[in-house]
Amino acid sequence: MEDEIKPHQTDDLIQLVIDKLEDIRALVEKTYLKGHIGNNEFPWIDNTQLEKLLGIHERTLQTWRDNGTLKFSRIGKKVFYNKRDIEQLLYSKFRTVVKID
Repeated sequence: MEDEIKPHQTDDLIQLVIDKLEDIRALVEKTYLKGHIGNNEFPWIDNTQLEKLLGIHERTLQTWRDNGTLKFSRIGKKVFYNKRDIEQLLYSKFRTVVKID
């Protein structure tokens, strides 16, 4: 059968799809995300920005993702957090300190 896909062709097709998806991710990041991150209109912040903002390590964010403390989205290898979710996390951990004289 000439129409049958051979195993080596399947690998090539899978690689082609992966390459195209990576191209799409890069295009989205370049044309949309780069122009909006840091802008108050854009509700997402990336991993590096959040590390700097909170003064925490990448491993801390990884732990929060793993245990469900902080929701996230991933595009390719880049991780994003919704600013509202970050605010909710911070407010949920907020403690009022009362000084007693």
